[in-house]
Amino acid sequence: MEKEEVRNIVATAHKKITTVDGKLAFDLKNTNELLSSTSGFLGIKTGSTPNALGCLSFLYEKDGRQIIGVILGSTDRFADAKNLVNWIFKSYEWK
Repeated sequence: MEKEEVRNIVATAHKKITTVDGKLAFDLKNTNELLSSTSGFLGIKTGSTPNALGCLSFLYEKDGRQIIGVILGSTDRFADAKNLVNWIFKSYEWK
């Protein structure tokens, strides 16, 4: 996340791209629902498998404070991420 280019890519909710010759177009949508539904979430990576269930690594920023979190084995990874971030801001005080 130190590289601006990486930060921009993982924070992109939607992008339309074309081949160099313009003959083919692709409409790409990020599977991270938090990017378009909740402010402060700046992306990183989603994933799931039948055994691992829903997984999410995320970067959240509020008031100049950043949280990097990981959700594993979730049936609702996006709600779990929101709940974790809310709990952190209620329970922890930065000095």
